[in-house]
Amino acid sequence: MVRLFRFVRLYRMKQLSHVLQYNARVSLLWFTMIRNFGVTLALTHVEACFMYFLARLNSFDDSTWLGPAVKGMTGFERYITSLYLSIVTFCTVGYGDFSPANSIEQIF
Repeated sequence: MVRLFRFVRLYRMKQLSHVLQYNARVSLLWFTMIRNFGVTLALTHVEACFMYFLARLNSFDDSTWLGPAVKGMTGFERYITSLYLSIVTFCTVGYGDFSPANSIEQIF
């Protein structure tokens, strides 16, 4: 039932997006920038959660991308590190400080 409510909220956000897009009082430039930022933030969050999950499946050992950096980190710090990796990967900057270490991560 809770999942159904989430879909209803997403449908309402889509309706609000269509209403605001053609509203003369709202700047189309700012609306588009805020909407695209929100979508980018959501996509990087999903990727960060997936990469965290892949590292957690292997118990954060040295064969994962997060393994060597996890020593002494809390769960929140691990998530922030995952989010950093996903944002850098999404922006195609790729500083090279994290890279996929096993075949599952390389496929993703």
